Amino acid sequence: MRLYNFLVVFTLLLVATIFTCHIWLITQDRLHGIRFNSGQYKAGIHSREVTKGSARISQWRITELRAIDSERIYMHETTGYGDLTARQCCAVESAAKNNPNRQVQLFVSRGELDDEQQQKLINGSNPSPWLTVLQHYPNVEVIFYDEAEYFNDTTLEIWYMEDQWENNRQQETHLSDYVRAVSLFRGGGLFLDINSVLTLKPLNEPRWTNFFVVKSNDRIAHQTTSSNKMFHLVHGHHLIDMLIFKLVEASGSPHPEPFEVAIDASLARICNFERKGLLNPGNNQCLDVRLNEERDVFLPPLDTLLSRRSFTHLKENGGSINLQSLQQVVRTVVEAQEGVLMTWDAMAALLQQNKTFFESSGFSVSSKMVLSMLIADNCPVTAAQEKIFF
Repeated sequence: MRLYNFLVVFTLLLVATIFTCHIWLITQDRLHGIRFNSGQYKAGIHSREVTKGSARISQWRITELRAIDSERIYMHETTGYGDLTARQCCAVESAAKNNPNRQVQLFVSRGELDDEQQQKLINGSNPSPWLTVLQHYPNVEVIFYDEAEYFNDTTLEIWYMEDQWENNRQQETHLSDYVRAVSLFRGGGLFLDINSVLTLKPLNEPRWTNFFVVKSNDRIAHQTTSSNKMFHLVHGHHLIDMLIFKLVEASGSPHPEPFEVAIDASLARICNFERKGLLNPGNNQCLDVRLNEERDVFLPPLDTLLSRRSFTHLKENGGSINLQSLQQVVRTVVEAQEGVLMTWDAMAALLQQNKTFFESSGFSVSSKMVLSMLIADNCPVTAAQEKIFF
């Protein structure tokens, strides 16, 4: 009987505690503007939110209730000067344009700015060119953060406070790898490298959930390594802690890409991958992690997709070769590919070739023209206002 009474009292206390927590969450929802939906926190998560046009500008504060949105797309600018190049702005815009139903969060370090410069950026009183562009997208949130505060209460805090990243020759790249791990720990989500990729298509298929991108080594048969340009893990995934642990181990490594090293080590440790045959599903004991091959993620070089035949076929069918038909050909070719991203390195290589795909009746289709169309299609505002960045 006493045991029964104890269980009844314990159950009532438990229910009361849960009820109190729900009341507290609803109160926080009203205080901080956080939308509570199906047991998860959604967008609208940061303090001092300033609305300027459509984009949101805010500061990251560790003392406030954090929202969790594992479907977000997030990027980082880690120089500390609060500025983006036209290429970086295009990377953010293309992700937002092609994924209008996903929150795109851009984390911008403000470490090198004085108080007055920070306030002007955060309040939107003196918007930079890139802020002017991103204000066109309601699904973009620009989040300014202090690095020391961001690393606080994480396994990587000691690493940061001891300035270990400054001992690396590629300081900014090294720091960026560790910041993306902290963001993954704090909120999960889909990471895109702001310096590397242009988004060409929506990222809404199941293959873009809990995944890493792996690339084959052309020189060594069956050997593969991971890529740090794109990945996704839901918040709280068991691999996140291992990733951070392996990053700590790699902190003294001379390797220029410690995050790639940490991914490889984590997959080998937890998922029991063999060093060779990484792409063989039979080697993967982490059934909740997908490995997407690089060739299915990144668009192949355009010079291998476009040829003179692409345009002569159009002309043979009664079509004329002009800017409009060229744009349609490029869109059709891109849409037919599995890849959803294109790297800036691939675009730069194509520009360097200065290739002419087609020439007829005074109309010439060059690699520069094709890339300009691709960029204008996926980051139109940046392309239209490119001159204001210089």
